[in-house]
Amino acid sequence: MTDESSAAPELPAALQKKLAAAGVTDEAGLRAALEADPELAAEFAEFFQTHEEALQAASMLNLLTAFARADSEEALVDLWRSVPAGAEEPLMQAVEELIGQAEQADETETAAALRTRLDAFRQVHERAQVGNQLLPMDRAVMAFIQAPDEATAEAIFNQQRTFLQPYRAQEILDVLVAELTTELPAEMQARFQERQALLRRLRGAAPQPEEPPPPRPTQHIAGDLHQAGRDQYINSAHAEAGGTATVINNTFIQSLERRWTPPALPTRSGDTVRRAGKLEEIRQVLAQRGAAAVTGESVKLAPSVQLAPTVGVRGMAGVGKTVLAREAANELAADYSDGVLWQEIGPEFISPEQARPILREWAGYAVNFSGLEENLQQIFQSQPNAVRALLNEHPRLLVVLDNVWNLAAIRPLRDALPSGAHLIITTRSREVARTLGGGEVQVGGLTQAEALALCRARLGWEPDARKGEDAWLFTLLEKLERHALGLSVALGALRRAGESLGEWRAEAERLLAAMEQGDLRDLYEGHIYGDPDAVEQNVQRVLLFSYQALRAEEQRVFRSLGAFAPDAPFTQAMAAQVWGNEPDAARRSLRILADGELVQRPVTEETPDGEGIPPAPPSAPDPAWRQHGLLRSLALGLLRRAGETDQTAAAHARAYAQAMQAAEDEQRYYQMLPALPQLDHAFDWALANDLSLALNVAANCANLHKQFGLVRQAGIWSEKLLAAAQARREDAATLARAWGHRATLLSAIAALPDEDRGERLL
Repeated sequence: MTDESSAAPELPAALQKKLAAAGVTDEAGLRAALEADPELAAEFAEFFQTHEEALQAASMLNLLTAFARADSEEALVDLWRSVPAGAEEPLMQAVEELIGQAEQADETETAAALRTRLDAFRQVHERAQVGNQLLPMDRAVMAFIQAPDEATAEAIFNQQRTFLQPYRAQEILDVLVAELTTELPAEMQARFQERQALLRRLRGAAPQPEEPPPPRPTQHIAGDLHQAGRDQYINSAHAEAGGTATVINNTFIQSLERRWTPPALPTRSGDTVRRAGKLEEIRQVLAQRGAAAVTGESVKLAPSVQLAPTVGVRGMAGVGKTVLAREAANELAADYSDGVLWQEIGPEFISPEQARPILREWAGYAVNFSGLEENLQQIFQSQPNAVRALLNEHPRLLVVLDNVWNLAAIRPLRDALPSGAHLIITTRSREVARTLGGGEVQVGGLTQAEALALCRARLGWEPDARKGEDAWLFTLLEKLERHALGLSVALGALRRAGESLGEWRAEAERLLAAMEQGDLRDLYEGHIYGDPDAVEQNVQRVLLFSYQALRAEEQRVFRSLGAFAPDAPFTQAMAAQVWGNEPDAARRSLRILADGELVQRPVTEETPDGEGIPPAPPSAPDPAWRQHGLLRSLALGLLRRAGETDQTAAAHARAYAQAMQAAEDEQRYYQMLPALPQLDHAFDWALANDLSLALNVAANCANLHKQFGLVRQAGIWSEKLLAAAQARREDAATLARAWGHRATLLSAIAALPDEDRGERLL
């Protein structure tokens, strides 16, 4: 390998001149220049493709030169850090070739010096690989073994007691000793055996795990852990019946503080119409079966099942299932002494892995996580039985899972419920309701009395069926089949039209005329609920009419909501970023939309008149707004019709990516958990359209995923990123980022239950 054959090819003079003219002096300047000038980027790419082999050879020559100059272990470590990921093995192979050449030329001193450096470099590389692959307990055991003396080993034991006290740590060391080969130096073999004996002594345990003592006699309440104040088994069969030792997934902890913090009730809007008949149906089904699904115009009882008794509440989009479930949760709360667990699910909740943050939250009502090791907290994210063991101490619970689309995805949540709990599930899916294994309450249109009560709540006026001049309102109710959302939006349109009965009637006549318009299928092509016929056409036309009555700016921001994740919360600040508005302007727009029932206002927002809205106080929290999935589908259809889909989706993805990066940089990533559905949505768009942005989202979400037990989801993202980078033949830098992101997750993924650790790490 001569300097001439391996010299890096020079850039053509013309290309050097262009770079100089662009002011390129460093890598950042080069990146900016290439992004700004597609022609320059193309020339640059062509040069690198033409001279790819020569550039690789020159790069290897530079590495070999640095290798030859590394005269200490510290220098070799620095060199290893500078080697591009994946180039370590080629470099070591190149050094082997140089050693062979030196030996053939009888340059024994050179060969010996290179061999010494190569052996040291290989050890650095192998240590780094082992460190990346080992789990925390494995790393603790290795540190214990490698301690230079017994005093240091004992200090490591005291520092890493959480990982070295469990019998599993002793097993790891025993296996290592059993697998020692005679090829190892006698000193090394003695070190392992000494550490084996020392660990056994420090643990104060015999080589085999002791059998747990029999449970102390106690008054038994089925399934309860009623031994508060004593250590407990968590995540084991023993936990269900009570115990006296502290074992969590074979990891020893000294204590686990127990305290019950009842969950807060879900908030309900002040102008909600009480649906007494449906509430009574739910109460009856829970009393008879302990379980129900809220669905269309009948109640179905199912045979007894082993899971928590369940009621399924089912009905078409917009009939008021969520509102009804909130009312039920509040009205029935007095019957459940341990509280009500309310959880919003949504159409993007499709994997059991997504249940992990919820399981941890539920466990947090029963125990104090303060000071508990992170790996111990994660047990409650991955093991429903561990959560069930805790909730068995407070079994009289009502649990509500709102907007369920996938039963398999919520199975961990159902498995975590104690035997005394009752479960309400709301769903639009007939299949979910049918296979739920509980009672079913179907929800359709409002009754006449409920519809009139809604008129009174929205307009402060109730029509009289005996008065001919009020007939227009009853015609409107009939046309809409008293559909809850459709009627709410229609009444919002009337309210915006004026304050007098005459103004309302004139607006209603325009609305009724709009119902005679043509087919709206093109607007609902991307309907998240499936068949557009699932929602009556007159309801769709009312929603469109209300949109058309908005001013241009509010129409724009309404359309843009089609780029947000369906049925997911968003804040005023994030909406402002996506819209390119100031926060106060975004707040005004949101409250105008809420006046027309086109978004769901937070409970903290007072009912406005839309105009003259004062700015929010600087210290006021940023509450979560929502948009019903049916309205979001209309917004998406309008966005497509206006040709604004791509630019708005890009604005949404960039806004959430920037917010996540800021949260990560400021070490407050955990605050972004409520935004995770929006981040998922942003990632999906970026994956298909902007791989660099998708990589940014994934990298900045890594700690968020880890904190809330979503490592598997992070792993799926990394697989998609790598596959996309390879399929699209992305540039080397992007491909390296994708590989690097994947590599950083492998050890965490390998530690997950049901994972083949060896396969993941090879």
